[in-house]
Amino acid sequence: MKAKLLAAALVALFIVSGLTVAVGNTRAATAQTLTVGIVNPGPIETLNPFYPGGQSATANSQLLGVMYLSLLSQDPNGTVVPQLAQSWTVNSNASVFTFTLRQNLKWSDGQPLTANDVVFTFNAFIHNALLDSFNGFIVGPLIKNVSASVNNTEVQFTLYHSFSPFLEYAGLGKVIVPAHIWSHVSNMTNFSNAGNPVGDGPFVVTNWVPGSSVINYKPNPYYYGPAPKIGGIAVQILSSTSNIASLLQTGSLALAQPATNQISALTGVSHMHLAFSPGNAIFGTYFDPAGLLMFDDMLYPYNITQVRQAIAYAINRTQIVQLGLNGYGTPGSQGQLPNSLTQWIPNNLPNYTFDPAHARQMLLGLGFKNGTNGFLTFPNGTAWTPKILDTGGANSNVVSVMVQNLQSAGIDASESVVTIGSLVSALEYGTFDMVLLTTSRPPIPDFVLGVFALNTTTPIGQQELNYHGWTRWTNSTLWNDLQQARQVGTFSAQYQLYADAQNILATQVPLITLYYGNSIWAYSNASIQGWSPATQGYQFPQATLLTSLSGGATSAAPDYTYVYIGVGIVVAAVVAVAAVALMRRRQR
Repeated sequence: MKAKLLAAALVALFIVSGLTVAVGNTRAATAQTLTVGIVNPGPIETLNPFYPGGQSATANSQLLGVMYLSLLSQDPNGTVVPQLAQSWTVNSNASVFTFTLRQNLKWSDGQPLTANDVVFTFNAFIHNALLDSFNGFIVGPLIKNVSASVNNTEVQFTLYHSFSPFLEYAGLGKVIVPAHIWSHVSNMTNFSNAGNPVGDGPFVVTNWVPGSSVINYKPNPYYYGPAPKIGGIAVQILSSTSNIASLLQTGSLALAQPATNQISALTGVSHMHLAFSPGNAIFGTYFDPAGLLMFDDMLYPYNITQVRQAIAYAINRTQIVQLGLNGYGTPGSQGQLPNSLTQWIPNNLPNYTFDPAHARQMLLGLGFKNGTNGFLTFPNGTAWTPKILDTGGANSNVVSVMVQNLQSAGIDASESVVTIGSLVSALEYGTFDMVLLTTSRPPIPDFVLGVFALNTTTPIGQQELNYHGWTRWTNSTLWNDLQQARQVGTFSAQYQLYADAQNILATQVPLITLYYGNSIWAYSNASIQGWSPATQGYQFPQATLLTSLSGGATSAAPDYTYVYIGVGIVVAAVVAVAAVALMRRRQR
């Protein structure tokens, strides 16, 4: 009997210990929240995928890319892959494109996601040029008709004419929105999308209030792909002057894009890692970070081609990369295209090698005069003191190099730091000399060459909402080249047209592409594991990365409450067994 009681006590000990360990492990495996830092000049006022308002378009798309998907996506190597659409077909002359959706897609509120949602979204682009221009690539003028199949799983686009890049234009960058929500929105550009927006990505926003500096996401239970392993995402909105390196090192952030001058502080830190990507991930595709010097081409003296050419000679683009970007980038091509598109860049482009003396002589030849302070004046003797607008932070590093360059050529330039809203307003109304516009460009020649080209201009002082017209510069030959390139089907034919367009841009200099930067993200594996997609080029907010992450070994502090309870129970059980044994022994 004594042996049986002892065995029972041991069994109780193992059972309670097992339960204790199991409960303890459950507590330790509590899902982690990923903390992400996103730079934006001010709080987030809208989560509208159609129109970012005065916010950074890049920040807006990063926040929305977590919760809204496109028909297609793109791998880091440039391959177009399925997303909401599982397959697609194109007719022989590239005028009819058909997308077949995945089966049983749902929105985050459980409602079915069908071809009708796609039709609704693209009809919004067709009928509203503003929505079309701010959400990926412009497609509205191309589409003659968009329709859903009878079984609501296929979407067919019929174009007015052949347009070979339409697969990328419609499939990448254009997010789909739920018709059952957005059909009740009277003004789509003013819609803040507050509260709990309905999306289709791996995560959805919870209880968001406009003006917030923290945005919380939770897993979308209806996401078609792998379920997220982390418990949520907390995005912190940072200013351009935030010390991102320190926030990452101290664990306040697990993922962010540090400024190039902050990267050295992260190098060699044991738990910190850097991931280099082909560009910023924006709604399914990659956009190369770029810095552009924008002119108001209708404003004197920037309406004179030779003045813009002189400024091009006065700027040292190599020095801008070295000093302004700490070497993380490449000087921009005179023909505007990213340097990665070597197969499209002709070797006969005009070359504006840094030559401040030549720039000064060009301006003197146009009638500018040497002022008493050593700087050039207008031909009538009044001071020429151009301002370069930017939003501060890391941008100031680039502008400071430009200011020194321009001053060495006799141009009394200076920096003027403004809000992103003021900068966009100046571009829209044409009330600026020069602007440093930091943006992103996709590796698609048609888009880059036409990004600031329209065949009409808006007078200074009148608002131009379509960013394609912000330079207020037109060239009918360039416009015709781009239209023809959209309709020819061979590489050689497109190359000739694109080469001609690049020569026009390099000669006329409506704007200057200063640099193409590297897309660099820094992440910490101190508490989050599963970063392998980041090392392959995937980045926030791509689902491939976000659904691979999980809590690491240090994801939760051990909770010993149940251990103490378990030990108490075991001790009590052993005491009880011993007491029973002692009583029976006495009874004998």
